[in-house]
Amino acid sequence: MSESKYFTAPISALRSGTAPVEAVENILNIGIVNTGVGLSNTMPEEEYQEALEEAQKRAAKYKEPQKMPPRDFLVRADGLRLSQPTAEKLWNQALVGWNVHRITGGSRTRDAQSWLKMTSHGEVFFKVRSDFLWTAVKTAREEDGLEQRISWREFRILAAILSARTNKYGFAFIGWETIQARACGYHSKELFKANKEAIPSHCEPLTISKIYATCDKLEALGFYARTQYSKGRTGGYMAYSFKLERKALIQAVKNWAAANASFKIKVDSFRDSDRDSFAK
Repeated sequence: MSESKYFTAPISALRSGTAPVEAVENILNIGIVNTGVGLSNTMPEEEYQEALEEAQKRAAKYKEPQKMPPRDFLVRADGLRLSQPTAEKLWNQALVGWNVHRITGGSRTRDAQSWLKMTSHGEVFFKVRSDFLWTAVKTAREEDGLEQRISWREFRILAAILSARTNKYGFAFIGWETIQARACGYHSKELFKANKEAIPSHCEPLTISKIYATCDKLEALGFYARTQYSKGRTGGYMAYSFKLERKALIQAVKNWAAANASFKIKVDSFRDSDRDSFAK
């Protein structure tokens, strides 16, 4: 399944916990549940039930719970306890996600509780490749022998860039100020500035020089392609793509610019016509 290649989590999860290892593990937990929720919402019911049965068989193989333990319960972010049927449904979705990602161990109750606590309406999400996230988890746990480490700072910046909305041309524009805010778990510069004093130590705001240096390194390592479309007082427009190679990205930006210019000419002609129609 293509879902096994990605984890999706809210940008606010970056500032969860008290250390990088807690934040990346929360992102992992939330991503597991989001995968199961997504399949539950998009699969025909019969296919989803087959996926759940497959997950239960794998859980039995690894001597993991196949159903929500009777003594477990789930609590919403507002402190209200979920009804048992709703809790069991979310727990099963976590189990399906756990199986899709071929994870061993962990707790589906903990996964579901993390999801409830940190997923809310209006959140900005990022979708990260599984290998990126697992490398970040391993690095945070200080495991050795990795071919390509992703530091916590690099992961935060990757998450920030991935949270930017990709347009139909296959790229996203994002500036350093937005990267700075989202790397601290805030989806807007305004929220970041308003809550700057409350940011936990493991999400310390990154300076412009650190952001530029880290973005340069990630580009050189091949995590994404990017191109600078324009320069400005606060850095200008920088286009990023995790799908396109650099040459294709440059062409995509040219196509976007040409389309925008065409739209502007057309709209300007409408306004000129409006003024002519109502001129005295």
